[in-house]
Amino acid sequence: MDILARLLSKGLIFDSRPEFNGEYQLYRYLVETFDITSNLLVGASDDFFYLSINPSSLFLLIEPSEDAARSLLSYSQSRQINCTISTFPLWQCDARLDFYLDFTSFYPRRPLEDVAQALESQLIADPYLQEMISQSVYCDERVKGLKTTTSLDVKGGDQLLKRILNFPQIDFIKLDVEGAEVDVLKGLAQTVQSASFIQFEFGTTWFHAGKTIADTLEVISDEAFFFYVILRDRIVKVKPNWINTYFFCNVLATRIDFGEEFYFSNPKKSLPYSKFI
Repeated sequence: MDILARLLSKGLIFDSRPEFNGEYQLYRYLVETFDITSNLLVGASDDFFYLSINPSSLFLLIEPSEDAARSLLSYSQSRQINCTISTFPLWQCDARLDFYLDFTSFYPRRPLEDVAQALESQLIADPYLQEMISQSVYCDERVKGLKTTTSLDVKGGDQLLKRILNFPQIDFIKLDVEGAEVDVLKGLAQTVQSASFIQFEFGTTWFHAGKTIADTLEVISDEAFFFYVILRDRIVKVKPNWINTYFFCNVLATRIDFGEEFYFSNPKKSLPYSKFI
C-alpha cells in the first residue's frame, strides 16, 4: 500500500486544523524532548500556540499582515516572550512581486482545465477543490482572485536574518506560505544548515506553484535530513519522491531518525524504532 492510500484508509489527512492534525502535539513533544532555543515561523498569522508552549526560547516571526503582526507582538509582549516580528515576506532573494490577495499566495490558481485533469488522473486528491469544481464556482473564484493583487517587496531569508535582524542560528523552522515553501527555503539555504527541524505545509498550492516535495532537496539534503508526514498522533517516514500526489499534509524534515513510524502521543509505543529514547 502506498503512503497516500495508507493515510486515506486511516482517515488521517485533509485536516488543516493544527490543534487536531498533530502539528501542536508534535511541537510540544519536540520542545519537551530536545533543546529548541530559537524558532523561525514564516507565515505566522495564528501561531500563538508555538509562543505559548516554548516561551523561554527566541522567536522570529515573519507575517506580512500588519494586523496579524500587531496581534502577535501584543501577545508576546504581554507574556515577556523574546520575539522579533518582520512584515517582509520571504523569497529566494530580494525582489518585488505580485501577491494574489484572495489566494494569499504569490502563485495564482491554475486554469480549470489543468485542475480538472489533475483531479481526474488523481495527481490531486483534494475534496474541497473537487467540490468547488462540481459546484461550478472554481472559474469565478479564480477570475476574481486574479484581479485582486498587490505588489510587495520580498527578501531572501538568510539576508534578513543575518544582515538586518542579526538573528542567531535557528533550531526549528516552520513554513506556511501557500505554495512558496520551496522559494522560501532557497532563500534560507544557509539558515537551514543549522536547523534541526523544518516543518512545512504541503498540498494543492504546490500544484499551482509547479513545485514538488522533491524540489526541497535542492536545499534540504536527504543525506542530512529524514522526512516524515505528520499525522494526528504520529509521524510516518517518507522519501520526498514518494509523494507523487498533491494532498494536504504537513511534513517534518529532521536530523533525528525517528524510525519508520513514531508515535509522539505515546513515545513508548515507538521504542522498537527509537534508539534515542
